[in-house]
Amino acid sequence: MDATELLDAYARGRRTFAGVCLIGADLCGAVVVGIDLVNADLSGARLEGADLSRAVLQGTTFRGARMAHVRLIDARASWCDFAGADLVGANFRGASLPHSSLNKANLTAASLHRANLSSADLRYCDLREADLTDAVLTGVDLFRANLSRASLVGADCTGSDLTQARLDDADLTGVIRGRGTAMPSPEMLAKIAAYREQSRTQSLARPPVAEDTTRKVVGRVVVWIALWTVFVAVLGGMLGSAVAARPESDASIPDTAYGLIVGAACGLLIGASTAIAIGNGFRKDSNVGEPPNTIG
Repeated sequence: MDATELLDAYARGRRTFAGVCLIGADLCGAVVVGIDLVNADLSGARLEGADLSRAVLQGTTFRGARMAHVRLIDARASWCDFAGADLVGANFRGASLPHSSLNKANLTAASLHRANLSSADLRYCDLREADLTDAVLTGVDLFRANLSRASLVGADCTGSDLTQARLDDADLTGVIRGRGTAMPSPEMLAKIAAYREQSRTQSLARPPVAEDTTRKVVGRVVVWIALWTVFVAVLGGMLGSAVAARPESDASIPDTAYGLIVGAACGLLIGASTAIAIGNGFRKDSNVGEPPNTIG
């Protein structure tokens, strides 16, 4: 069955479409209130602006679907798969989604007011500015989810895991933590926010250093080799002069010149060899330190 056949059947009064395959189907703007899509597969489907309010969706797959601004008000969607779906601005008000997967889904600015998400998988989920007011989040896995500026007013987070979740400027007024809830304390949230702001400020103030660091290292190597060359050349010249000063010597200028040339060559070789041997020393203090990754 394709999208056109489904919409025609729905218009004729049919509501049950359990198990249908609608992979990649185009249902943008479709109004199918109360439709039954139990165990249907809509992976990669287009449902932008569609209205599936009060739909029955147990076990339905929406993996990777494009569902921006979809309406799923009061939908029954337990054990559904929304992994990787685009749900920006979606309306899940009053929906029931227990045990569903929204792993890596984009729910930016979505409404989940009074939604039931108990035991759902929201790992790596983008919930920025989402409305989770009075939502049921018991036993939810929110590992590394982004809840920046989200509203969790009155949400029940008993037993939920918010390990490494971002809660910058999130409203946690009246949140029910309960036993077993892995949620940072308000003090820790303030500390995290201060650290991130400090890191952002340092990042903005820090000039590009990669090219400057390379230039410094090269400059130090050149100076090192030059100093060795001059030093050993002078020693060679002095040795040549000493040889030329012998009573039996009658070629003072060539001896001195040879001493300088040989000394310079030896100094260049020694400088280059030692520069390679102690190369890490030239990088010392050349790198700009990075801010710490953890909060002490």
